[in-house]
Amino acid sequence: MLGHWPEDNSDELIYSICARYKMRFNLSDFATRRILFGTRSTNDPAGLPTRLSYLASCIPSGFGISLADLVDKHTTVPLHRAFWDAEEQSQFTRALEDINSRFVGLQIKSLSDRPTYLRFCPECVREEREQLLDGAYWHTLHQVEWVLVCPKHRVYLNDSTVRRGADTTTAFVCADQVIEMQPRVKPLKEGSKCDMHLLWFAEQSAWLLSRPSIRFDPQALVRLYKAKLAVAGLARFGGNLRAQELSKRFRRTFPNAFLERLGRTSEGRCFQKRRISHLLKPKTMSAINHLMMMRLCGLSADMLQIDLQQPQEIEPGPWPCLNPACGLFGTTTIETYDRHKIRRDGRIVGRFTCACGFSYLRCIPDISGAYRTKPWRIENYGREWDQWLSALWMEDVPIEQIEQKLAVSESVVKHAVVRLNLPISCRKRIRTKWLEEHSPEICSQLLPPKITGKQGNTNAGTVDWGTRDSRLSALVPAVRESLLKRSGPPSRVSKQRLMEEIGFEHAVAPSSRLPKTMKSLEDATESLTKFYLRKLRWTTETLGKRDQRWTPTKLFKVSRIPHELRKTPMFAGPIADALIQLNAQGRSVGDYLRLSQTTADLAPRVN
Repeated sequence: MLGHWPEDNSDELIYSICARYKMRFNLSDFATRRILFGTRSTNDPAGLPTRLSYLASCIPSGFGISLADLVDKHTTVPLHRAFWDAEEQSQFTRALEDINSRFVGLQIKSLSDRPTYLRFCPECVREEREQLLDGAYWHTLHQVEWVLVCPKHRVYLNDSTVRRGADTTTAFVCADQVIEMQPRVKPLKEGSKCDMHLLWFAEQSAWLLSRPSIRFDPQALVRLYKAKLAVAGLARFGGNLRAQELSKRFRRTFPNAFLERLGRTSEGRCFQKRRISHLLKPKTMSAINHLMMMRLCGLSADMLQIDLQQPQEIEPGPWPCLNPACGLFGTTTIETYDRHKIRRDGRIVGRFTCACGFSYLRCIPDISGAYRTKPWRIENYGREWDQWLSALWMEDVPIEQIEQKLAVSESVVKHAVVRLNLPISCRKRIRTKWLEEHSPEICSQLLPPKITGKQGNTNAGTVDWGTRDSRLSALVPAVRESLLKRSGPPSRVSKQRLMEEIGFEHAVAPSSRLPKTMKSLEDATESLTKFYLRKLRWTTETLGKRDQRWTPTKLFKVSRIPHELRKTPMFAGPIADALIQLNAQGRSVGDYLRLSQTTADLAPRVN
């Protein structure tokens, strides 16, 4: 049993308390370990020492310090334990209470390398030297692997000369003995994105260390992260991550300067290598993983409990009423929604219902925000919508205006008229085949009988196809000649081109009723061979005005004659004539001349 125990300070590392105990009694490091831990060696005294339960049992009960107090107030365990599951916590507790256990320090699951030296804040040192009898001490928060700044004074931490080792021969050194009287102070830059990230990590770590009783469910946290990432478009709503998009967002969120500061640890290297698949596994996620994901998703430690209790699959409400007949149209009055179904991609289709009875469906969450006022499907229009439609209908308002006022299509109006059993005898636009298919009983009761046979005007709607056929067929030759004489680059006189010029339309005039016109179109249509020969002549006349030498390659490039037609007998002579006319010289011209002479018998076909 110890006769004395130094008065501990807030956020003081247990290593610092042991160092002050050694200094007060002028002990050696070996004697200090024997007295406080009951052995001449202890692992990781600057982190989480082994045989900590022995130390707690040696402290007099009058000081009111238990093993839980030592762990919660003077180690970094609360920061890591906040993200453990029940199995990990029970395993850690058993190892901590076992005096002979040398495995307790390994229970802290972290991929980060430990700092090489103990760190301190120069401003904290200055204040403690002015206020405390023993001077400065080592802070627990400053020894966290990823805490590089002091959140209280907004300055960078300095490395001391005391090495932090996990071996059994580490010396106990007081902070006030090794820190210089005026240490260097490096304040944070308010406009620096890297410094603001470091400050956020330090503040979140300080908040978690000050609340040792807080616990988070790792499985629930992972579900929360995935929901937030899905809303941001970085994951699918089924749970799978979009690795490429998530990696890009990670690089944009955390600048290279910040990653370089964490690059001294294996955790930083893990993120720099963008091993995204390891980020959301509860069994392997350490505290730095959770803090990274919280920063990426826009969360904070003090609001996690509230976020975990809220549904995460939708965007925040309330939602607007989209019924133009309602007095609350466009205002956000819908507070809740119902799940209609879940799609294959994991997205949820929600049913939003207003007090007026108007209900619509759409996918949630709306990532882009473009569909917040555009329903996917309308399930029920409601009583106010039906009343407005009935009033407009009875006032004989044109259907086009009804569609504009109700913001619906004509088909919706027709279905609503049949559903509401409104009178339709005065509506000519409703007397269609649609009404006969959807409501034959109403059609037979309200609509007059159709005029068939010779009961009406026999000349109404009839066409003299013979006269039309003669007129259109007579127009074809004149139209063909006008197309051939048009100036500019030639275009082919095709059948479709002739039909467009003479006003022939298949939908109005079936080809079976116009045989003469179809025969004239077939005869007047220009073949591909004739078209390219005409194009070659036009090209020769146009290029002949230019004072330059022309080769076959240039001629083909300008005239765009297909490759399969260039060496055919029908084109050999015209190409040779064109090259001679353009004053082209060379062996290639002779080749075309010889080819044209051997195929002179085919020339009449071309002409």
